[in-house]
Amino acid sequence: MVACPVCQFDNREGRRFCAECGGGLAVACAGCGAVNEPGAKFCGSCGLALTAAVPSPAASRARVGERRQVSIMYVDLSGYTQLSELLDAEELHTTTGRVLDTVDRTVADYGGTVHRHVGDAVMALFGVPAAHGDDPYRAVAGALAIHAAIGVLGAELGRDLAVHIGIANGEVVVAEQGEERPKDVPEYAVTGVAANLASRLNGMAAPRETIVSDGIQRAVERHVDCESLGAVEVKGLKERVVVWRATALRAADNDRPRGNLVGRRAEMIQFDGTLHACGDAEAGQAILLRGQAGYGKTRLVEEFEALARRLGFACHKGLVLDFGAGKGRDAVASLIGSLLGLPATDDAAARQAALSRAMDDGLCDTDAQVFINDLLGLPQPVALRGVYDAMSGTIRAAGRQAAVTDIVRRLSYRQPRLLTVEDIHWADAATLDYLARMAAAVQDCPAVLVMTSRIEGDPLGEDWRAAAGGPLTTMDLGPLR
Repeated sequence: MVACPVCQFDNREGRRFCAECGGGLAVACAGCGAVNEPGAKFCGSCGLALTAAVPSPAASRARVGERRQVSIMYVDLSGYTQLSELLDAEELHTTTGRVLDTVDRTVADYGGTVHRHVGDAVMALFGVPAAHGDDPYRAVAGALAIHAAIGVLGAELGRDLAVHIGIANGEVVVAEQGEERPKDVPEYAVTGVAANLASRLNGMAAPRETIVSDGIQRAVERHVDCESLGAVEVKGLKERVVVWRATALRAADNDRPRGNLVGRRAEMIQFDGTLHACGDAEAGQAILLRGQAGYGKTRLVEEFEALARRLGFACHKGLVLDFGAGKGRDAVASLIGSLLGLPATDDAAARQAALSRAMDDGLCDTDAQVFINDLLGLPQPVALRGVYDAMSGTIRAAGRQAAVTDIVRRLSYRQPRLLTVEDIHWADAATLDYLARMAAAVQDCPAVLVMTSRIEGDPLGEDWRAAAGGPLTTMDLGPLR
């Protein structure tokens, strides 16, 4: 059954419009998982025909006149006045354009909508036209990604570029389409005080800072590290408001008290045997944990990780995000960052330091540096730029995959590893290639690779299994009695 996002009526699988209120049921592409509007014939992300698509309860489309809770983000370029004194008008225009393009692209990657540009500032909304269950998280994760992307852009341009960001919860109303505007471009009327609050929080933020409202912090507290800035006065608001500084994404909330796991004893026994066999034989295996949404895959993975830690394994996790085109490699990027000891959010200097430590520690060879730079989003040094530019895309991809698997092998012989990649039903072809190489690598080193997927979107077909070159243990989760 698929719950209508508007009236919550339970519709049968296969419907595109609610039988109770007529509201649209968003359609997820069976190929890439992107959400498409009702009536679409082809996926707007990958071009696949939507005849095999299934309604997605994770996102719903806004309708004209509908009120929506959204997360409102303001992004502003720091030091614009100083930059205008250093650059001529043409250079300033080009640099500002590159910054805005980077922000716009990142907002889209995380499922947001750019509402408008005001000079060197961007106002973005998360929750329209498609509303998700994690829009506050998308906004904060997107903000932290914007800081990282602007840092990379600054290194590329040789400029000290930074932005400051404010985020708050608010309400929008979907407005009527005007004749002067293309029919496929929605417009939203932002109501209430949240837009003003987000703008004021943006003004409070220092360069490279993200300041969020108390409502945003409560929504993301399990997944984002935030520092309280206390109650502050905000111009235009009568009462003081509590605000927070978002500092980093949290890979897992391992300290949160959890109840006892119920009904998954067989899976836990099987996984316990896998871990012991891995330690005894110094050879691991790949596991696919499949189940419908809501069946407890993530909860079971948490128990897997807790058991692995008790047995002396180091745990690393990547998550394939369904935020938009181009985000499939996030799982690999977060996994390599975890293997190299990086926090979930970092800057270019931290990534460069991690690479230097890895090379000094013998985790990667000198000839792999060009590929690790690519994986970490670091600019290629002058000595390697020509080599990198001369490579074909195929050679670069193969080099990145080899670098990742080599690091996994070398680290696992120092301490056994559990590698987890969740939601691979959203993964793109490049991510699946990485996973195939890792599945092959763990067969001859003390490491276990666990992947989770929905059954209806399982992407690991015969070609993938052939590329992995070894057995794949599949655990299918049924509903709990």
